[in-house]
Amino acid sequence: DLFKPTHLTEKGYRLYDRSSLEKLQTILFLKELDFSLKEIADILKLTRQEQNQILKKQRQTLFSRKQRLETIMVALEEYVSGNNISNLQIFNNSSVLPLKNNMQMRRDSSMVKQKRIMCLMKRWINYHKMKKMNVFNRRRKYSSKLRLVSISILPPMKFSD
Repeated sequence: DLFKPTHLTEKGYRLYDRSSLEKLQTILFLKELDFSLKEIADILKLTRQEQNQILKKQRQTLFSRKQRLETIMVALEEYVSGNNISNLQIFNNSSVLPLKNNMQMRRDSSMVKQKRIMCLMKRWINYHKMKKMNVFNRRRKYSSKLRLVSISILPPMKFSD
């Protein structure tokens, strides 16, 4: 639907007029500017003034990307020449910095979760230790009562010499 021929011949050949070829060049140009086909279809529906506003924003985006790529190229040259990767300034003022901060926050929250889990595990272990000891004590009491009952039920033993 983005680019249709002006005419189809009887043999199925597609024919385009000059305005169609200009539209094709515009589509290809917008594709080179990293717009998706859906975005291109939406842009083509806009007025020329609205298109210009979008293109100015895209220019700024591409300019930022260009600066980022230049920084990466410098870092690559430094790394290839033998510099340690930890000394490279590639991650300063970059899109990776929010990821780095996010990972730090995740690590911190993970440590809090681990501490909470350890605390819960200790409580669980202590609870079961106490429960086991209580059951053991009950068994001991119960078994001693059984012994007393069994001793009183049994007839006295006779020893023969």
